[in-house]
Amino acid sequence: MLFDHLSDCKVESKTFTPNDEVFSLLEVGTVFFNHAKIHLEPQPKNNWLIFYLRSGHIIVHHTKTDRVILHNELAMIPLGTGVELHYADAQADFILCANFPPAELTRSHLRVPAEIDPLVFDEFLHSIDSADSLETLARLVKNIVTVAGRDTKQREFIRNALIYMNKNISKRIKLEDISATIDYSKFHFIRVFNNYIGLTPHQYICDRRLYLARELLNTTDMPIAEVAIQSGIHFTSNFYSHFKRKFKKTPKDFRDTVE
Repeated sequence: MLFDHLSDCKVESKTFTPNDEVFSLLEVGTVFFNHAKIHLEPQPKNNWLIFYLRSGHIIVHHTKTDRVILHNELAMIPLGTGVELHYADAQADFILCANFPPAELTRSHLRVPAEIDPLVFDEFLHSIDSADSLETLARLVKNIVTVAGRDTKQREFIRNALIYMNKNISKRIKLEDISATIDYSKFHFIRVFNNYIGLTPHQYICDRRLYLARELLNTTDMPIAEVAIQSGIHFTSNFYSHFKRKFKKTPKDFRDTVE
């Protein structure tokens, strides 16, 4: 099962016995990501993952490109060369497909994140249970109806802002720098970001840094002061107080617990 062996996520799914020669389903379910950073190992060339986000967001890195999937969006992700989820804090429905027809992939309008009405996706999930052939499955995917939302431009701004924050999370980040990259005023950017993410940009950056610090404490023997710096927190006293407030343990106590 795709996510079962991973920490920082909870999975509810069912698996299928695939037909080795035709478009088949391997697994369908729901995954709950809790501030996760995940590496998915390479799979056979035409295995694809379909994600539909009920809430939250995921930053996906694949073939040197970052993409952001926001709530109520669907995206198809190829698994042939492996995939990095740089950051995932979301509830997502997922469908793992084998032998996805290359011709359908070329034509698919879902290779980039597309907004989908939840009811439409629920109907799609119900329909795949009765799909009995390659043609039926391919047609179901091909015919998923996207939403021509009025907020498409805002979603792109949020995507660009999240990618910028992700790339610079260990550096000093100024809101003016982010808003300049997306052509918004600082105050309008704060308002729009909060509407989509549920946090102000400052709160989001602080959270991301603390979870990055937790990961470094868990996976490296880096000195705690260096962990703070690598996480973008340059004052050790602030790091200790914010970390304890967030995780109910000091960085040292957390590392001792892990060890």
